[in-house]
Amino acid sequence: MWLSSHHLQFKKIKYKDLSQKNISHILSLTERGFDDIIIDGNKTQELLKNRPSNDTMSFSTMTSFILRHSEILKSPIIFDNCHLQIGYNKDDIRQFIPRNQRKIWLTKNLFN
Repeated sequence: MWLSSHHLQFKKIKYKDLSQKNISHILSLTERGFDDIIIDGNKTQELLKNRPSNDTMSFSTMTSFILRHSEILKSPIIFDNCHLQIGYNKDDIRQFIPRNQRKIWLTKNLFN
């Protein structure tokens, strides 16, 4: 895994083991809230068809819904205290490498 190969400590949390606190923290790091973390597809639409839209559901109701139906979450969701990566992007994931290590790597690779 990329995180291991870059010597970054991490804890893998299965979606079924997510907590309300995890979801709240992830959402605090998004730009568009629930829209950033939920798959936009037929399965999600089917699960939500008899419910109010995301825009009218309360925060608590929507997070509870996600905890019951974690299969609607995009994958992977990688986060720490202040960074969030949804999906895998080899360039964007570098945000988890501490800035001083990124500078060292950049200097070493640009000038060698």
